[in-house]
Amino acid sequence: MNIRTIHRRKIQEILESANILSTFRWLPADEGRGVFSLAAVVTNLRWTRRKPTTVEQLLVFVRADQNVRDERGMIGRPDISVRDAGVLGKEFIGVLSFEELPRWYEVRSKVLHGWLMVSSLNSPLPDIDALAIHPSVARFILSGENDELPDTKSEWAKWAFDAVMINCEPQLMDEAA
Repeated sequence: MNIRTIHRRKIQEILESANILSTFRWLPADEGRGVFSLAAVVTNLRWTRRKPTTVEQLLVFVRADQNVRDERGMIGRPDISVRDAGVLGKEFIGVLSFEELPRWYEVRSKVLHGWLMVSSLNSPLPDIDALAIHPSVARFILSGENDELPDTKSEWAKWAFDAVMINCEPQLMDEAA
């Protein structure tokens, strides 16, 4: 499933004063035919655009992403690969605001607890930073809307297992340890 949902023209439309050439300065020209993931849009705009993105604009990006994912049947699914997102989880985490970062830590904690519930005790912990750009997680981080994420510990365990198995590389144990 393709998590790229926001077209360059939509970005120009949301950032009302921007022209199409500006979007080529802010976003890579060769990315997926001008279609970007929500995480890639936010990351690239926060890195390269001088004028900050307003909360209203950010919410419009979240809604645009949600509408396309709804049409594709991707809402709330943990089995979505983030490998073609256009940015890394660590890059997205690096541009989060002080309001958004605690939401990432909340998801991170729930995913790790869920993973520990379903994995064996001797299995290595996954590097879950990649999950920050999962569409459901990115939506929660940016807007605080958690209706696409699990509610209970057992639901988090299943969600974490599916998402981690598709998206995360295990951290290798140090031989010196």
